[in-house]
Amino acid sequence: NGSLNQSYKIRIEDHFDEKYVVQTRSHGYIESTAPFMKFLRAEYSDVFPVLETYTSTRRSKQGQCIQIYKMVPGILGSIHYPKLPFKEKVRILKALGRAYGAIWDMEPRLGDSVQFPKNNFTADLPRYSNYPYSNFGMGGNFSSVVEYLREWIQMNLRSLEASNLSTLKEYKTAYLPRIKDFIERGMKISHTIEAVPQVIMHSNLGPQNILLSKDTPTRIVAILDWEIYYRHPFMVSVPKIIESFFRISKSNGTQGPCYERTVEL
Repeated sequence: NGSLNQSYKIRIEDHFDEKYVVQTRSHGYIESTAPFMKFLRAEYSDVFPVLETYTSTRRSKQGQCIQIYKMVPGILGSIHYPKLPFKEKVRILKALGRAYGAIWDMEPRLGDSVQFPKNNFTADLPRYSNYPYSNFGMGGNFSSVVEYLREWIQMNLRSLEASNLSTLKEYKTAYLPRIKDFIERGMKISHTIEAVPQVIMHSNLGPQNILLSKDTPTRIVAILDWEIYYRHPFMVSVPKIIESFFRISKSNGTQGPCYERTVEL
């Protein structure tokens, strides 16, 4: 059981060596996952490994969507990454850097019908989603960085107003009227910020969604769980990626102390 899905390992009677993962999901943009992962496998498999994915229109008895992947051997990064010495952590982070460099270069092609001559198929690439923030009423999609930031500020204002934390009471008394006044007067955000690129992001990238080779623990076998991906300004996205690679996760899922030599990482 994962935090957002249930997974089952399946074997086929006539081909017992073949293994598959079947996941039931009640969230995300399942219909867009298969073509997007197919695109990554076709164009970026050398730097951005993902599992072979199969489209399923079936649903579970509870109405959940079903996703099917070809299973590959490996060990979850959340188990192995914390134990790795500094130099091996660096190798994994460099591999992730190359992977995201590749996907960010191709990003403008989303939403287009793309031909893949060497793989002999055409994919209608889905446009990005903003699902991770939709639960907070943030909405989307956003046509500009300024538009995104305006809505992000509004979302955080709503969160601050709704908070009943006693530790925030003094802060809210002192600053909330000034914050609301700033927002109501239009939040003059300079359009020079449009120079910040918007990039594709995995909504939950971290060691828990990276599969490492059992034989070569610094080799990434697959990056998992692409049912939610989205497009955000670079300055918002990157910290969301890297934090879990620099801090030791606590048992409750929050980030704990930094790994040794974090600044160098």
